[in-house]
Amino acid sequence: MFSVFFDIIVPFIMMLSIGSFIYLIHSFPSSLSKRHHRYQKTGAIGLALFYLVVFDLTEFNVLFYDALIGFLLLYFFYGFSVKPLSSPYFVIEPSLHDKHRVQLHLASLTLPLGKAVYNDLFLVLDELQLEGIRTVVLTSPLFIKQSERRNVLYFKRALTLRSITLDDKPISYWRKLWSCCLLGYQKYINHAPSLVSLSLTHWHQYTLHLPPITQVHHYQNDNEGA
Repeated sequence: MFSVFFDIIVPFIMMLSIGSFIYLIHSFPSSLSKRHHRYQKTGAIGLALFYLVVFDLTEFNVLFYDALIGFLLLYFFYGFSVKPLSSPYFVIEPSLHDKHRVQLHLASLTLPLGKAVYNDLFLVLDELQLEGIRTVVLTSPLFIKQSERRNVLYFKRALTLRSITLDDKPISYWRKLWSCCLLGYQKYINHAPSLVSLSLTHWHQYTLHLPPITQVHHYQNDNEGA
Protein backbone atom coordinates (compact mmCIF):
# COMPACT_ATOMS: atom_id res chain seq x y z
CA MET A 1 0.00 0.00 0.00
CA PHE A 2 2.82 2.34 0.87
CA SER A 3 4.48 1.70 -2.50
CA VAL A 4 1.24 2.53 -4.35
CA PHE A 5 0.93 5.75 -2.37
CA PHE A 6 4.57 6.56 -3.10
CA ASP A 7 4.09 5.91 -6.83
CA ILE A 8 1.19 8.38 -6.90
CA ILE A 9 2.51 11.16 -4.69
CA VAL A 10 6.10 11.37 -5.93
CA PRO A 11 5.22 11.95 -9.61
CA PHE A 12 2.65 14.55 -8.54
CA ILE A 13 5.19 16.42 -6.39
CA MET A 14 7.76 16.18 -9.19
CA MET A 15 5.36 17.60 -11.78
CA LEU A 16 4.25 20.37 -9.41
CA SER A 17 7.85 21.33 -8.62
CA ILE A 18 8.95 21.43 -12.25
CA GLY A 19 5.80 23.32 -13.23
CA SER A 20 6.54 25.93 -10.56
CA PHE A 21 10.15 26.12 -11.75
CA ILE A 22 9.02 26.76 -15.34
CA TYR A 23 6.61 29.46 -14.17
CA LEU A 24 9.34 31.23 -12.21
CA ILE A 25 11.72 31.12 -15.17
CA HIS A 26 9.11 32.55 -17.51
CA SER A 27 7.72 35.22 -15.19
CA PHE A 28 11.05 36.49 -13.80
CA PRO A 29 11.67 39.73 -15.75
CA SER A 30 14.82 40.09 -17.78
CA SER A 31 16.17 43.58 -18.24
CA LEU A 32 16.85 45.02 -21.66
CA SER A 33 20.59 44.83 -21.06
CA LYS A 34 20.19 41.03 -20.71
CA ARG A 35 18.33 40.34 -23.95
CA HIS A 36 20.37 37.15 -24.40
CA HIS A 37 18.24 35.58 -21.63
CA ARG A 38 16.10 34.25 -24.47
CA TYR A 39 18.59 31.39 -24.80
CA GLN A 40 18.96 30.71 -21.08
CA LYS A 41 15.23 30.70 -20.40
CA THR A 42 14.41 28.49 -23.36
CA GLY A 43 17.17 26.06 -22.37
CA ALA A 44 16.09 25.95 -18.72
CA ILE A 45 12.43 25.34 -19.61
CA GLY A 46 13.50 22.68 -22.10
CA LEU A 47 15.60 20.86 -19.49
CA ALA A 48 12.78 20.99 -16.95
CA LEU A 49 10.27 19.58 -19.44
CA PHE A 50 12.75 16.95 -20.59
CA TYR A 51 13.30 15.70 -17.04
CA LEU A 52 9.56 15.71 -16.50
CA VAL A 53 9.02 13.59 -19.61
CA VAL A 54 11.82 11.17 -18.72
CA PHE A 55 10.48 10.80 -15.19
CA ASP A 56 6.81 10.39 -16.15
CA LEU A 57 6.89 8.36 -19.37
CA THR A 58 7.78 4.69 -19.40
CA GLU A 59 8.30 4.43 -23.14
CA PHE A 60 9.41 6.68 -25.97
CA ASN A 61 6.57 8.75 -27.43
CA VAL A 62 7.38 10.45 -30.74
CA LEU A 63 4.33 12.72 -30.72
CA PHE A 64 5.05 13.92 -27.20
CA TYR A 65 8.66 14.78 -27.99
CA ASP A 66 7.57 16.54 -31.19
CA ALA A 67 5.11 18.59 -29.15
CA LEU A 68 7.87 19.42 -26.66
CA ILE A 69 10.21 20.63 -29.40
CA GLY A 70 7.40 22.60 -31.02
CA PHE A 71 6.58 24.32 -27.72
CA LEU A 72 10.22 25.30 -27.16
CA LEU A 73 10.49 26.71 -30.67
CA LEU A 74 7.33 28.77 -30.18
CA TYR A 75 8.64 30.09 -26.88
CA PHE A 76 12.05 30.88 -28.36
CA PHE A 77 10.64 32.87 -31.28
CA TYR A 78 7.46 34.38 -29.80
CA GLY A 79 7.33 33.90 -26.03
CA PHE A 80 10.36 35.84 -24.82
CA SER A 81 10.08 39.46 -23.68
CA VAL A 82 11.79 41.83 -21.25
CA LYS A 83 10.45 44.56 -19.03
CA PRO A 84 11.66 48.16 -19.13
CA LEU A 85 12.88 49.66 -15.87
CA SER A 86 11.19 52.99 -16.55
CA SER A 87 7.53 51.93 -16.91
CA PRO A 88 5.13 49.17 -15.85
CA TYR A 89 2.90 49.78 -18.88
CA PHE A 90 5.10 48.15 -21.52
CA VAL A 91 6.96 44.97 -22.38
CA ILE A 92 9.76 44.77 -24.92
CA GLU A 93 10.23 42.00 -27.46
CA PRO A 94 13.82 42.00 -28.73
CA SER A 95 14.41 41.09 -32.36
CA LEU A 96 15.97 37.69 -32.91
CA HIS A 97 18.10 38.86 -35.85
CA ASP A 98 18.82 42.54 -35.13
CA LYS A 99 20.15 43.55 -31.72
CA HIS A 100 19.28 47.20 -32.44
CA ARG A 101 15.58 46.53 -33.12
CA VAL A 102 12.70 45.79 -30.72
CA GLN A 103 8.94 45.58 -30.71
CA LEU A 104 7.10 47.42 -27.96
CA HIS A 105 3.81 46.07 -26.56
CA LEU A 106 1.41 47.12 -23.83
CA ALA A 107 1.89 45.03 -20.70
CA SER A 108 -1.87 44.44 -20.54
CA LEU A 109 -4.19 43.80 -23.50
CA THR A 110 -6.93 45.81 -21.82
CA LEU A 111 -4.81 48.87 -21.03
CA PRO A 112 -6.27 52.00 -22.69
CA LEU A 113 -4.04 54.49 -24.47
CA GLY A 114 -4.25 57.22 -21.86
CA LYS A 115 -2.01 60.16 -21.04
CA ALA A 116 0.02 58.16 -18.51
CA VAL A 117 0.83 55.55 -21.16
CA TYR A 118 1.96 58.18 -23.66
CA ASN A 119 4.13 59.91 -21.05
CA ASP A 120 5.74 56.63 -20.05
CA LEU A 121 6.33 55.76 -23.69
CA PHE A 122 8.92 58.53 -23.94
CA LEU A 123 10.62 57.29 -20.78
CA VAL A 124 10.89 53.85 -22.37
CA LEU A 125 12.21 55.35 -25.60
CA ASP A 126 14.93 57.13 -23.62
CA GLU A 127 15.82 53.84 -21.95
CA LEU A 128 15.96 52.08 -25.30
CA GLN A 129 18.26 54.75 -26.71
CA LEU A 130 20.64 54.32 -23.80
CA GLU A 131 20.78 50.59 -24.62
CA GLY A 132 21.70 51.30 -28.24
CA ILE A 133 18.32 50.48 -29.76
CA ARG A 134 17.75 52.25 -33.09
CA THR A 135 14.39 50.92 -34.29
CA VAL A 136 11.19 50.52 -32.25
CA VAL A 137 8.05 48.95 -33.75
CA LEU A 138 4.58 49.51 -32.31
CA THR A 139 1.66 47.57 -33.79
CA SER A 140 -1.91 47.70 -32.49
CA PRO A 141 -5.58 48.11 -33.45
CA LEU A 142 -5.77 50.76 -30.71
CA PHE A 143 -4.21 53.19 -33.18
CA ILE A 144 -7.44 52.99 -35.20
CA LYS A 145 -10.74 54.62 -34.20
CA GLN A 146 -13.88 54.12 -36.30
CA SER A 147 -11.81 52.74 -39.20
CA GLU A 148 -9.62 55.86 -39.22
CA ARG A 149 -6.16 56.37 -37.84
CA ARG A 150 -6.15 58.29 -34.57
CA ASN A 151 -4.83 61.83 -34.50
CA VAL A 152 -1.16 61.60 -33.54
CA LEU A 153 -0.15 65.22 -34.13
CA TYR A 154 0.99 65.71 -30.52
CA PHE A 155 2.86 62.42 -30.65
CA LYS A 156 4.67 63.38 -33.87
CA ARG A 157 5.60 66.78 -32.47
CA ALA A 158 7.09 65.20 -29.34
CA LEU A 159 9.05 62.74 -31.46
CA THR A 160 10.39 65.54 -33.67
CA LEU A 161 11.71 67.38 -30.60
CA ARG A 162 13.69 64.23 -29.80
CA SER A 163 14.97 63.85 -33.39
CA ILE A 164 12.99 60.61 -33.75
CA THR A 165 11.61 59.91 -37.21
CA LEU A 166 8.35 58.07 -37.68
CA ASP A 167 7.07 55.71 -40.39
CA ASP A 168 3.56 54.34 -40.33
CA LYS A 169 1.47 51.96 -42.37
CA PRO A 170 -1.66 49.81 -42.03
CA ILE A 171 -1.08 46.08 -41.74
CA SER A 172 -3.35 43.11 -42.28
CA TYR A 173 -4.85 41.46 -39.21
CA TRP A 174 -3.87 38.13 -40.77
CA ARG A 175 -0.33 38.91 -39.67
CA LYS A 176 -1.54 39.21 -36.05
CA LEU A 177 -3.92 36.27 -35.77
CA TRP A 178 -2.73 35.19 -32.33
CA SER A 179 -3.04 38.74 -30.99
CA CYS A 180 -6.51 38.96 -32.55
CA CYS A 181 -7.51 35.80 -30.69
CA LEU A 182 -6.24 37.17 -27.37
CA LEU A 183 -7.97 40.52 -27.88
CA GLY A 184 -11.15 38.77 -29.01
CA TYR A 185 -11.19 36.76 -25.78
CA GLN A 186 -10.81 39.92 -23.70
CA LYS A 187 -13.46 41.77 -25.73
CA TYR A 188 -16.18 39.15 -26.20
CA ILE A 189 -15.63 36.80 -23.23
CA ASN A 190 -14.27 39.07 -20.48
CA HIS A 191 -16.11 42.15 -21.85
CA ALA A 192 -13.19 44.51 -21.16
CA PRO A 193 -14.57 48.10 -21.17
CA SER A 194 -11.51 49.52 -22.97
CA LEU A 195 -12.06 47.15 -25.93
CA VAL A 196 -15.82 47.61 -26.48
CA SER A 197 -15.46 49.78 -29.59
CA LEU A 198 -12.21 48.20 -30.78
CA SER A 199 -12.12 46.70 -34.28
CA LEU A 200 -9.98 43.57 -34.41
CA THR A 201 -9.64 43.69 -38.20
CA HIS A 202 -7.98 47.14 -38.47
CA TRP A 203 -4.35 47.30 -37.39
CA HIS A 204 -1.74 50.02 -37.77
CA GLN A 205 2.01 49.95 -37.33
CA TYR A 206 4.38 52.74 -36.29
CA THR A 207 8.12 52.37 -36.74
CA LEU A 208 10.26 54.77 -34.74
CA HIS A 209 13.85 55.41 -35.81
CA LEU A 210 15.83 56.56 -32.78
CA PRO A 211 18.88 58.82 -33.20
CA PRO A 212 22.34 57.93 -31.89
CA ILE A 213 22.90 58.59 -28.22
CA THR A 214 25.04 61.68 -28.94
CA GLN A 215 22.01 63.41 -30.39
CA VAL A 216 20.03 62.53 -27.27
CA HIS A 217 22.67 64.29 -25.14
CA HIS A 218 22.40 67.39 -27.33
CA TYR A 219 18.61 67.36 -26.88
CA GLN A 220 18.92 67.08 -23.08
CA ASN A 221 21.53 69.86 -22.91
CA ASP A 222 19.33 72.16 -24.99
CA ASN A 223 16.42 71.56 -22.62
CA GLU A 224 18.57 72.24 -19.56
CA GLY A 225 19.87 75.42 -21.12
CA ALA A 226 16.35 76.57 -21.88
